[in-house]
Amino acid sequence: MEAALVKRRMTYERLDGQSSSDERRDSVARFQKDGSKSQVFLVSLKAGGAGLNLTAADYVFILD
Repeated sequence: MEAALVKRRMTYERLDGQSSSDERRDSVARFQKDGSKSQVFLVSLKAGGAGLNLTAADYVFILD
C-alpha cells in the first residue's frame, strides 16, 4: 500500500512498531488537523495499540 501511495505522490501518515511515542503523537496530530493534506493513515496492527483515536477518518480498511 505504501509503495502505491508513493508512486501516486500522495501524502500519508504512518505508524509501525519502530515509531517512537513522539512520532506517533505528531503523525496523529497532523492527520487530525491536516486531513486534506494527509488523506491516508497507515497503521500496523502492532503499532495501533490502545488509545489511538483517528476521529478525522471517514473510512477504515484493514489490509493484510
